[in-house]
Amino acid sequence: MTALCNTSVIMAVLILCLTSTIFCERQKDHSNNINFILDFIRHMSAASPIKGVHAFVCWDTGDLQLMKALSRNGVPASVYRGWQHWKQLPTFHMDGNSLLFILDLKCGKSVALLKKAGEIGEFFRPPHTWLILHDVYPAGTLHHIAPTSDTMLPVPAPTNNGRNLIIQHHSALSTYNNTLTPNAIELGDEEYNTADVYDISPRRRAGYTNGNSIHITQTLPRSSKNNAEFKSEHTNDDAPMGEIVDVCFYCEVFRDLNILVDSNVVVGRREADTKYTLLEAYRRRKLGELVVSELGYWERSTGIVWQAVHEVALRRLDLKRTKLVASIVVTNPETLDHLDDLHNRHIDTVTKLNYLLLLHAADILNASLELVVTDEWGYESNGSWSGLVGSLQRGEADVGGTALFVTADRMRLIDYIALTTPSVVAFVFRQPPLSLVSNLFTLPFSRAVWACAAALVVTCAGLLMAATRWEWRRGDPQLASYLQQFQAAAAQLRDKWGDVAMLAVGAVCQQGSPAESRGVPGRIVTLSLLVMVMFLYTSYSASIVVLLQSTTTSIQTLADLLYSPLGLGVHDIVYNRHFFPAADDPVRRALYRQKVAPPGGEPRFMTLEEGVRRMRTEPFAFHSELSPTWQLVQETFREEDKCGLQAIPFLQLMHPYIAVQKNTCYKEMFKIAYRRIWERGLQHRQLSRLYTMRKPRCAAGRGTSFVTVGIADCYPALLVPVYGVAIAVLVVLLEILFHRRKGKKSPTLTTMNIRSNEGHKSSSFSVRTLQ
Repeated sequence: MTALCNTSVIMAVLILCLTSTIFCERQKDHSNNINFILDFIRHMSAASPIKGVHAFVCWDTGDLQLMKALSRNGVPASVYRGWQHWKQLPTFHMDGNSLLFILDLKCGKSVALLKKAGEIGEFFRPPHTWLILHDVYPAGTLHHIAPTSDTMLPVPAPTNNGRNLIIQHHSALSTYNNTLTPNAIELGDEEYNTADVYDISPRRRAGYTNGNSIHITQTLPRSSKNNAEFKSEHTNDDAPMGEIVDVCFYCEVFRDLNILVDSNVVVGRREADTKYTLLEAYRRRKLGELVVSELGYWERSTGIVWQAVHEVALRRLDLKRTKLVASIVVTNPETLDHLDDLHNRHIDTVTKLNYLLLLHAADILNASLELVVTDEWGYESNGSWSGLVGSLQRGEADVGGTALFVTADRMRLIDYIALTTPSVVAFVFRQPPLSLVSNLFTLPFSRAVWACAAALVVTCAGLLMAATRWEWRRGDPQLASYLQQFQAAAAQLRDKWGDVAMLAVGAVCQQGSPAESRGVPGRIVTLSLLVMVMFLYTSYSASIVVLLQSTTTSIQTLADLLYSPLGLGVHDIVYNRHFFPAADDPVRRALYRQKVAPPGGEPRFMTLEEGVRRMRTEPFAFHSELSPTWQLVQETFREEDKCGLQAIPFLQLMHPYIAVQKNTCYKEMFKIAYRRIWERGLQHRQLSRLYTMRKPRCAAGRGTSFVTVGIADCYPALLVPVYGVAIAVLVVLLEILFHRRKGKKSPTLTTMNIRSNEGHKSSSFSVRTLQ
């Protein structure tokens, strides 16, 4: 009985020790896992702070330890245990926050959770990160692979059925012959074995080597879309050195998941008690080959050792000739034959420039291109979009190869990434002659000068009137009265305002007068008036000559253009026919309805060549893109015609930008590529080859060309005699009407005898007058 009790006590102690050992071991394992997760969070938060953690683990007591550790480090976290809790995945509200999702592959239905997240889609999109925990310790270890190689990793360890796995790495032959029971991963109601191993050829088993390069090839034997051959790119030739014919473990885990180049899925592969290898998995295209590459490792003593580029887009910038579809806009069929040369640079200039930049971007990304050609940039009609925008919206193209304007309705459908074409569209015109918009004969003097000149003439007329009146009244009163009444002295200026005014106007117009003052005061006033008017006339005439050669700068806005005498025309291109009728601003709408498409007339859309020609030959404003317009002006205008060119923008739009699909996985990559194109001067080079950025320089100075004077220049002067004749006729008619109303008096003959005594002589004469 005593022996039995002793045996029971010994068994209980052994069980207790074993339980304690297992519990301690579990605690130790969870401690390493938790420390690894905390270090990973700190490392990832250095670049982009993680706003929350959602952990899907099945660690028994380790779940609570993880929650406490995250809380102590100030990380908002949720830990889910069991499939029923994992079903909450579709109900997450991420709101654009950077979240970290942790998943342990040892948990049941973990792959089903990945599949559910992939169906929702946004869980594998930036800015979210996934940390997949894959524990292969202590069943087997993985041979270390260079972190720069994109390699399909083999199954952690093969089954022990007499066949060896061979990995060739830097001319070193490693043989794994460890035992691992095939593990089944649940995915819904299906099971996938992840440890099936296939025979290796005797040549490979013999340790065939070929140089110091890595070349690992795995072929999927199953008849599925994953039956593809995966190779690392770090090889010196095309001859494989070591081949493993096996089912890729991660190909099964990430089956049908579109973890694309912008996703951040990191696999923490536990290969030792205190060591994790960090791997990343992604596809370069939807349903494409799975790429797995090493990022670094974690050890308890060193923490995270990151051996790759931190930015996801930068370290995956090499797309290995992945085919990308680009949509370009071509308005002239001949452009397709001259996309990369300088023939007819003014035709489809934006398309040619951006095509060359697109080729540079494809070289930077190491991608192949497939072009889709359309004839318009894309506009909404009946709820659907056409052209380039429609191709991007429907997913028919990855990137727009032609820059397009930024509009609010397009921003809902596409993402703009880079400014490549500083293109401006505007009304271009030669500044019209000043006489076309103003009366030249009122411009030489300012209002103050005109007022002073008028005051001077009035003052001189008043002084002349006073002097004349004094002259008439200083002699014999009877003779003065007779001469005043009967005009006996016609050459003598009378003291009447009409005569004085006629003399003043004649002086201003550099003309004479039939009567003049005979006295000294009157002559002094008259001479002073003539001298002052002569200086005014000289300045006035010189100013008129200058103004006849001048152009106006009064047309500065669209409103000035609307009320100017210039004719308007618009380049016949797709975006002009769309944006002009859609203008909602009152001035822009009036410009279109009154001058571009007047009622009852044909809309004035025309070719670039015709518009530039009309600019040269007539007062005309032409709306087009500035670069090809400046080029044609440079080629067709005379030097003096290039002076006075002006542009007024009409469209209220930003410069054209390159666009990509909305939320495409290549967005950041294209941003980097176009940024490098700009930084390295490639964009500036192509702009200088194809674009005329500056307005043509006016080499001819003012006054170097002969200026003709036309009817328009003399029009105000011609109106003076017209108004004069009209006023004269009106006065005659008024006089006739006045005399008819008053009646006519019959004339009577009157005889007057006038006697004059002069000195010692006396004389008399008689005068007959009609009364």
